[in-house]
Amino acid sequence: MISEVEGNCALADDVDAPVEIRSEAKISDAEGKRDEVNINVRFHPDGAVNTIDARPQRFSPQEWFYRLCRADGSKYQVFAGGRGRFRIQRGAFEALLNQYPN
Repeated sequence: MISEVEGNCALADDVDAPVEIRSEAKISDAEGKRDEVNINVRFHPDGAVNTIDARPQRFSPQEWFYRLCRADGSKYQVFAGGRGRFRIQRGAFEALLNQYPN
């Protein structure tokens, strides 16, 4: 059951408490761009997550989507055709993965 909306992510009641991640953006000297991780998401027509990148094996695609939303739902972008993308700073993403080892 969906209970709240944070950024562009709808959050479910049965997911663990929010996870706070704080990290400063790293600027690449060569490119001058933020060091970000892009996590692509594809949805079924009913809105359930079909596939999601960088998912720890212990989570279903839907569970991983909810955890990313709780960590930083404002970093999620919605695209047409049942797609979306998280753009998370590398340091923040690595901190999140360290919380959920395989």
